[in-house]
Amino acid sequence: MKHYKAALDLYTSLANPAGQADTEFKLGSAYFNLHQMTDSEPHYQRAYELHKAEGNWKAAAQDEAAVGDIRFQEGPLDKAVQAYTESLALQREHGSTDLLSKGKVLKAMGWAYWQLGDYAHALDYLQEARDTLDKLDQQFPRGILVSQSPADDDSARRAVDTIRQKADASLGIGAIYFSQGRYENGIVNFNSALRQFRSSGQVDAIAMATADLGYGYLLEQNYDKALSLLKEAEAINQQGAIPAPWVEEVVLADESVVYIEQGNSLGLKTADKALAFARSQQDLRWTGICLWVEAFAYLHFGELDKSEDAARQALVILRQLGEKEMESRALDTLGLLAEARHDRKQAVEYCRKAVEINAAIGNENLFAKRARKDLDRLTRGDPDTH
Repeated sequence: MKHYKAALDLYTSLANPAGQADTEFKLGSAYFNLHQMTDSEPHYQRAYELHKAEGNWKAAAQDEAAVGDIRFQEGPLDKAVQAYTESLALQREHGSTDLLSKGKVLKAMGWAYWQLGDYAHALDYLQEARDTLDKLDQQFPRGILVSQSPADDDSARRAVDTIRQKADASLGIGAIYFSQGRYENGIVNFNSALRQFRSSGQVDAIAMATADLGYGYLLEQNYDKALSLLKEAEAINQQGAIPAPWVEEVVLADESVVYIEQGNSLGLKTADKALAFARSQQDLRWTGICLWVEAFAYLHFGELDKSEDAARQALVILRQLGEKEMESRALDTLGLLAEARHDRKQAVEYCRKAVEINAAIGNENLFAKRARKDLDRLTRGDPDTH
């Protein structure tokens, strides 16, 4: 950042707007990679204005996509969708032929819509992303991953990135199927993503896909298989030069849920570790998810006050992000806490909100079905609570 800032001063003194714009983007990316989103966004916005003024529409579309990535991390997710939509509009309006950039934005749109609970739009965008990247994949000659020259190095990087983006789209499609309770379809897509990641040789991506597959088996309540895959993902991640923190967050959170489901006291210890790790990474989304996991753990081990505190914190973050599926889990947990305190009316209110969210978005996974059962149990035989 020190050198980028010095370069930016020089480009400004030389009245070189193209150099200014590119350096603003690099500064934004540097802050983004440090999870300093408040500092990152103004640089991306200045890059966008400068690139627009220069008529560099390809770069302007990239700037808008980067703003979308900030909103994807920090919320609200509908603002991320707006930025991605603007990026796609710029690409289409100005005839961009960069299929990789288009595929990336389509994929990001799909993931954002999934987290918003709009599964229909999510599936459309993820399938379009995969189709777009399929066309690009066909442009790379066989063996391109083995570079022979600097030009080949660039092609190799794009080939690997194409594989990764396409596999990410498959993971997104699998995640939607799991949300809809279509577990078999989800596992097919997760396995497809895992095969693609393995062909790219990227350790962090292989680890993440393995962890996501473990999550799929968690939802199927095949806890032994889930735990085995999560442990495998953890081992794979450690093989990287620098273990990917986003893999660690997922593994710890999902391992905790498996342990809780099995009544294993490791569930609470692992939940604490997951939350501390997510906070250390300044990852708002996973902090919210791990707060719910901690609330889930405290509830199961009878520490109601701590559970309620964590669940309420989780609810605030998940609502800020617009993450509907996880919001419903936090609400159901608050409902169970109210029930444990013999406040049936409050319990019904929370569980009903959870069920209404799941019905609105079409969520039919394990936790959605439990919320419906909780509401049925609480309202059964009592006309005043219907």
